[in-house]
This record gives sequence, structure tokens and C-alpha cells, in this order.
Amino acid sequence: MHGAAARDCRWFGTKPFCDGQCPKGWDYTGQRRSCTTGSQRYCCEPLGSTTTVDKVAPCHKQCAPLLKAVNPVAEARRVYGNCRALCDHKGNITCPDGHQQSWRRPKC
Repeated sequence: MHGAAARDCRWFGTKPFCDGQCPKGWDYTGQRRSCTTGSQRYCCEPLGSTTTVDKVAPCHKQCAPLLKAVNPVAEARRVYGNCRALCDHKGNITCPDGHQQSWRRPKC
């Protein structure tokens, strides 16, 4: 899949009692992880979100380097996704403990 590497993908649903749901507009990949009850789902933002990133929002240029600058990879994806949500003024911020909040209230 061309351009898929820049796509923001992540697990939704917090263990041990999960109710993993993809955010509106995100694609469910079919990957699941079992929890004590329910499951986590692995979801990716729409493909169109990563095409010509520089034209989508000027601040995306600042988000992309985070994918290589932050370790581990899972944390880089979380930080990158948060940067994109703030740039786009939509979606959710994922806190370090895994819970999510609206981009309008990004404080964890």
C-alpha cells in the first residue's frame, strides 16, 4: 500500500475491560486483541489523510519528524497522532495511559 507508512494507526480499547471502537472515519484493520472482557481493535486513519501531507495543513510538516524522533515506536505514533489531531482541529488526543480526550481539551 503506497503511503501507508505515514498513516496513523493505533489500538483502541483499554485493558483489562476493553470496548475497542474505531473513531468515526477510521478504518478497522481486522486486527483484534482479547481483553478480560471485550477486545481492542487496531484502526488506521483514512488513506486520504496522508496523501500530500504538506498540502493538508502547514503544521503537518512539524508532525512528521516525530515519527523518527520519539522512541519507542508506539509512543512516536501516539505523539504523531496527537500532533495531527491538533493540526487538523479534529479527532482525539491519546494520553500516555491510553485514555482519549477531544483535541479541544488536550490536557491529560
